[in-house]
Amino acid sequence: MAQEDFDKYFSDKVLRFDFIFAGNNIKTVVYPADMKEEPFYGGSKTNLVDPFDYGNFKYELFDLTENKLIYSRGFSTLFQEWQSIYR
Repeated sequence: MAQEDFDKYFSDKVLRFDFIFAGNNIKTVVYPADMKEEPFYGGSKTNLVDPFDYGNFKYELFDLTENKLIYSRGFSTLFQEWQSIYR
C-alpha cells in the first residue's frame, strides 16, 4: 500500500527547500534561503510517514481532500545543540 501511496501523491523528483536557522538561546527563527527541483527522489518509497516522531522540527504533507497525512519526517539541528549549551 505504501508504494501505491507514493505513486499516487509523488513523482521521482524532489523540491529541495534550503533554510537558515538563526536566533539566540531562547528563540529560533527559520529563514527560507532557496528552493530547487532535484532530479531524483532519494528517500524511502514505503515508509512515507515517520513512525517515531523524533526531532524538534518536522515536515508534514497532507492530502487536504482526504484529510490524510501522506508524508512526514522529523529532524533536529546543530543549531539546537548550540542553544542547549547556553540555556
